[in-house]
Amino acid sequence: MAKVAFMADSGADILEEEIRELNIKWMPVEIIFPSGKRIYDTADIDVPNFYEQMKKEPNGKFVSVQIKTDDIIAAAEELLQTHDYVLYITMSSKMSGTYLNALTAQKHIGSRLIVFDSRSISTGQSTLTLKAFYDIRDGKVDPEHIMDYLQSLRNRLRFYFILESLEYLRKGGRIGKASYLIGNMLKLKPALAIDDTGEIYAVAKIRGGKKRIIKFYANLLEKEPPDIDFFPLQFVYSIPTEWDMAMQQWIEEHGIPYQQRLTRPTTTVHGGPYSLGLSWFVKT
Repeated sequence: MAKVAFMADSGADILEEEIRELNIKWMPVEIIFPSGKRIYDTADIDVPNFYEQMKKEPNGKFVSVQIKTDDIIAAAEELLQTHDYVLYITMSSKMSGTYLNALTAQKHIGSRLIVFDSRSISTGQSTLTLKAFYDIRDGKVDPEHIMDYLQSLRNRLRFYFILESLEYLRKGGRIGKASYLIGNMLKLKPALAIDDTGEIYAVAKIRGGKKRIIKFYANLLEKEPPDIDFFPLQFVYSIPTEWDMAMQQWIEEHGIPYQQRLTRPTTTVHGGPYSLGLSWFVKT
């Protein structure tokens, strides 16, 4: 059977132990602080410590740098010395130029490098990536059917996340000043999702605390229940808040199998260190 090697970038909230278990070639995004300090989102980065460093630079814009074509080529060529194919599932092409750089690398290497746009980010991206990698590793997917399989996974994927404020979106130029001021004045928490093209869009504006956040997610899970026999519900936050803990308690009380994650620095610099997200696959 053909041997497939795996590549993933730090747009996905994949844990260090999962990277080791699946022998993933990790592609770290470079992050530039407002002060000019540069850090790579490596597999073993101390995520809580990174959050603390972010809090020390409250003003200015954080920048994440797309992964370069030459780096993708070098990583893929190394893996192809011992594998028949390399599969690279990238962060959404609507949020980073990394996908286009990966396609350029594919033109250089050829069809042995398989590139797929997750059309997601953070735990949405990691949910898709990990399910695919586990199934391919376990021989459940033939290499010639990988793209069809990935598309079917992407169609079943749901990812919703709530941010504590609009501050980091404003800094990154993703919302206008007027929307930011209104949102802050009304103490609104933006509830966001990702559409079929990979773009972030607003689902709701939540005014209030943990009870309304729980109600928001409870309605979503009732409307489109997670297929927990297929893959566990994924629960993610950055710096824990009372609404994170309340949501986690609600999930446990309702007996829903889940896996907990931390948002990686690559996405935290754009959404802020206070967030809550759920990702799952719906039933077919």
